[in-house]
Amino acid sequence: MTKSHKGWKQYEGGVAKTYCELRDRHENPGRQLLRKFVDSLMPDWRYRGYAREGHSLLDVGCGDGLDLVFYHKEHKSLDAHGLWVYGIEPCRTMAKLAERRLQSERMRNTVFEGSWDDFSQVREEKRGFDVVTACFSLHHATDLVAAFRNVYSCLHRGGHFAFVVPALAPTVDQRVVNASLFGGELTVRYPVRTVQAWYEAIDRSVSERCVWKSVDEMESPPGKWKWVHHTTFSMSGDENGEKDGWFVVLKKLRW
Repeated sequence: MTKSHKGWKQYEGGVAKTYCELRDRHENPGRQLLRKFVDSLMPDWRYRGYAREGHSLLDVGCGDGLDLVFYHKEHKSLDAHGLWVYGIEPCRTMAKLAERRLQSERMRNTVFEGSWDDFSQVREEKRGFDVVTACFSLHHATDLVAAFRNVYSCLHRGGHFAFVVPALAPTVDQRVVNASLFGGELTVRYPVRTVQAWYEAIDRSVSERCVWKSVDEMESPPGKWKWVHHTTFSMSGDENGEKDGWFVVLKKLRW
């Protein structure tokens, strides 16, 4: 990553509020794909009965908590425990907005400070998750291999990782671009990777021995991702428009 890329820091201050206001005025097909996928898991979870501690979801780069509230309300009647929702947000301004949103919905604040490189705080609160989601946040990760490895480590066996990212495929990996969002009303910077770089990061995250702080994780053998689904889509919502979004679902397996 080049030094000119500010990552999540570019959302601090007034930019966070502006981003959220613009997001609320524009449809996001990627967000809808994520929500439909999580909803598709519900019948199987209900069939298997409730877990001892309930089912849980982690949203990485949760922003102002919009999706956390949605998942909580939508699946409140999942089982005796409902769906436990947690978030990781590196931008302090966004995390504060999320805290206020959850409080207004009378939900416990389960948004933790962290990033794709650091899941430590949420891991202290919750050991494992059934599904991890990321709505246009993974492409800000400084180290994709570490990001996928962190997600794999915190998923229960058979758990899913569903994410959406911009579907840009430059010939030079890690090139930083100025991306216009919401019809050009907001511009942010982030590094884009080749398709090959994404596939290699996913493979390397489990082909090398996972290193984690807890002894049981450090001693666990390499695992395996199963590709459940992936497709490109138009972020403008136009079926005939440019396919500039990528939706991916991975499932955690063990050898």
